[in-house]
Amino acid sequence: FKMPRVRVAPHIGLRDGLPEVLPILAILSVIGLGAGAEVVAALVPAILGRLRAHARTLGDASPQLVKDFSRSLLMLTRKEKLLRQMQHRSFWVRATTVAAGGWTFLRASRSMAASLRLTRPVEEVLDENMRRRWLADRTKPRFGQGLRQPPTPGVWQPYLYQNKNALENLEAIHCFLGLSSRPKEEMTFEQLTEGVRRTLLTRHNELVQITDNYWSFRDVQSIARALAADCKLTNMPEKGGLEEICPENMSRLLPWKTPPAFQRAIRWGIASMRLVMLDIFGWSSRFIETPFGQLHIYDTNPLELGTADMPPLILQHGMFVTGWCMILLGKLLNRSGRRLIIPDMFDVDHGLSSSENSKRGQPVRSVTDRLTSMLCIAQDLLDQGVKSFDLLGHSFGGFMAGKFAKECERLDLPLRKVVMLSPGGPVVKQFSDPDLGRFFNDPLNIALAAKPWFVPAGLVTALTKTVLGVFLGANNCNTVLNLRYNDYFGCKLWGSKYPTLLLWGDQDHVTVPRGDYVLMKLLQEYIPRLDAYWVANAGHNLNVDAVVTVANAVESWLDTGKCDGSMKRFSDYPLFMTRAELIPFDFSSMKGAPAFERPPASKL
Repeated sequence: FKMPRVRVAPHIGLRDGLPEVLPILAILSVIGLGAGAEVVAALVPAILGRLRAHARTLGDASPQLVKDFSRSLLMLTRKEKLLRQMQHRSFWVRATTVAAGGWTFLRASRSMAASLRLTRPVEEVLDENMRRRWLADRTKPRFGQGLRQPPTPGVWQPYLYQNKNALENLEAIHCFLGLSSRPKEEMTFEQLTEGVRRTLLTRHNELVQITDNYWSFRDVQSIARALAADCKLTNMPEKGGLEEICPENMSRLLPWKTPPAFQRAIRWGIASMRLVMLDIFGWSSRFIETPFGQLHIYDTNPLELGTADMPPLILQHGMFVTGWCMILLGKLLNRSGRRLIIPDMFDVDHGLSSSENSKRGQPVRSVTDRLTSMLCIAQDLLDQGVKSFDLLGHSFGGFMAGKFAKECERLDLPLRKVVMLSPGGPVVKQFSDPDLGRFFNDPLNIALAAKPWFVPAGLVTALTKTVLGVFLGANNCNTVLNLRYNDYFGCKLWGSKYPTLLLWGDQDHVTVPRGDYVLMKLLQEYIPRLDAYWVANAGHNLNVDAVVTVANAVESWLDTGKCDGSMKRFSDYPLFMTRAELIPFDFSSMKGAPAFERPPASKL
């Protein structure tokens, strides 16, 4: 089986976290431009004085061309008095300009204040169920009194990641343990047993919280031997290697706190993005009713119902961000007049959708609740008289697009086409890099050990804490770690019969696709009407680092059914750096392969 792409060693790059810091970069750019203008204004008198002195010097003995230039320069600098007189005469022009600038500033200040009032405050603590989970991890014994129904010898699937095969489970355990010092095929049985125990604790933590009748040492060994047998690890060493495993510190470290100044910068940046959407793009900001409260959406053309060839398009963002991250892709897709609906997911830091339950300590977290809020968006469109609609989702939003399409199929809703950008869920690896597993359990020491000798340790520590605070703050931990395995990684009710376009960056290190053969089989089963392409040299955030190609590909596919990512408009060329090649998925070797077998249900 050949795949037309190149895989690299998985790691998290800067561009994979670009949308999270983009609001801060926007503010810093404005501040930088203003500071640069101030510096230039302060240096102009000194520069003119230097030029005058050089002009006089060059005017004495120099070639004729230089003399002419120096005399012209000297005459120009001597006209400062005339320029000042002209500025004095243009008082009313300057007064009008100042008044217009003040009015614009006042309007922007009011819009900014309104945006800040709508922005959801930052969560500081973990949810109650997360605190109970971490407490059980830290206080309960490593092994319990044993399962009421002991594992059957040779059987491991019902206890581990049952939707993954044996080698995928072995890889997940290898990364979970942070075993960067040896390949997964060379693990010892003692290491594998510890990995199985940690996997059971992650998969079935509710069992540990409510009873002492969870897995014993003998139960874990039985599961580990069954997994080793399926992986053909016949010569596995029995003892040793536990000192190579990373410590279990993650539950003790979470959540990380973001410095207050950095949080304010993010908050102001996201609020300023709303100003761009409303005051510059002319989009509207409104709320729709849901069972959980009012859900905020951006609507580019509220009065248009769309046509059969160009129905409204819902753009669903992913985790850690809100609807502002779709601003660039949305603007490109809106050029042809297509109506866009960009919702803010409930109960995300700095978001504009705050559920009523969050005020009582029960925010919207589950996949089912988020799916319900998306269905309310569809119902709102249908109530307006819209005949059909399309859906695009990125990352976690791509996973939700698959869930939404499945529900639309069940309810017979007029969903026309679906687009997924680097989706999460059952098609991605849960763990992909042992270095990341080691880093998340001991981040500060790992960062200090990797720093260059000339970088101060205090600076590295501060930067590491800031980054961890952005990605592993209380809200992100509550959002990600509260997802049940069977609702996300092990989800079975996903995909649909609707025509679907899948675009996936071949350098994606956040939602890392599963092995080629397994991935192709899953896609064939879940989404039979699929057009799938790798985006060459693109990372996870296709809506930023390959936005021109993605926008043109999505637009052409929605309109004609053909995926063409080439640049077609003059407005594409300023974003030429976001061009990328589209490489079709190769499903040819899947013909005649055995049908994909659904995994057995968990016995726990």
